[in-house]
Amino acid sequence: MGILLLVGSFLLLPLLLGRAGFALLRVPVQFYHDPFAFALGAAICWTAHRWLTRLQRRLILADVRAWVAHASWPSARAAVAVGVFVVLWMGLAPLLLGLLFDLALVLPVKTWAEEGLGSLSIGADWLVGVVLLHQWAYLAAVGMVDGAWFPRLGGEVPRAAGAGEAAGAAVREEDEGSVNQAAVAATVEALKEVFFMWDWESHATLSNLVKPFVWPLTIHLLELVAVPANAAFALVYVRDRAPELFSIAALPSPDAISTAELQILCFRMTAVAWVLGLLCRKCMVPLRRWLASIQAAVRDEKYLVRLELVNHT
Repeated sequence: MGILLLVGSFLLLPLLLGRAGFALLRVPVQFYHDPFAFALGAAICWTAHRWLTRLQRRLILADVRAWVAHASWPSARAAVAVGVFVVLWMGLAPLLLGLLFDLALVLPVKTWAEEGLGSLSIGADWLVGVVLLHQWAYLAAVGMVDGAWFPRLGGEVPRAAGAGEAAGAAVREEDEGSVNQAAVAATVEALKEVFFMWDWESHATLSNLVKPFVWPLTIHLLELVAVPANAAFALVYVRDRAPELFSIAALPSPDAISTAELQILCFRMTAVAWVLGLLCRKCMVPLRRWLASIQAAVRDEKYLVRLELVNHT
């Protein structure tokens, strides 16, 4: 009987975690899929097991006592920097990401048309934002955001002498302020120095905790929410004030679509267009770097057959 209960709990726990993930992401009930939920729950259990194993190996009681013994109170400047970091990273950024996820992907149009802002669940959206934001931070830390993983797949282009410096100089300005692997690493190192070593004065500053990664990411999320929202309200305002412009532009009339439905649809289309624009802008940097590397590599004589280039410059 005990073995049966143990096996049943091992089979039931991943399924419950997977369904909890579906509920967290507000997936409609008709799209629930138990095998996929079980796989999702098993992945969560495996990840939790790995983290707990690492924590057990690194956590030593003597180290914890020494860490508590060396604890110190921060100065006013350090407290402000840590407070801003917590407010942005654990408050504003997850809330913006959760609202964007809810409004752009999950919330039904009819629900928005009937309830308006009351259809939003701020707590649930914030929780979804916390999960997605930390997953995004992990992907950025391993280099999946800025393309640092590409050379591992054999995609690195051979470069001639000086080609790396020329390509890097061409795109260095565009890389500043972007959310990349180096920014995440700098923020994590600052957090380790602050909370593990209690080094408040040197590392607990806005330039170390907020500027490299948290602030640019928050600004991007604010743009993704504010720009589509303003576009939606502006479109509705123009339709209410000048309905003849909609007929001239062959846009749906108020009889065909309500104001609330037009707002949510405009928000989603504007959000998609804004995301595509950001992706195109993000792809320009590696594309220019790749083309510069190709151009520099072609000048190398080992890529030519029975020809020798003479550099007259």
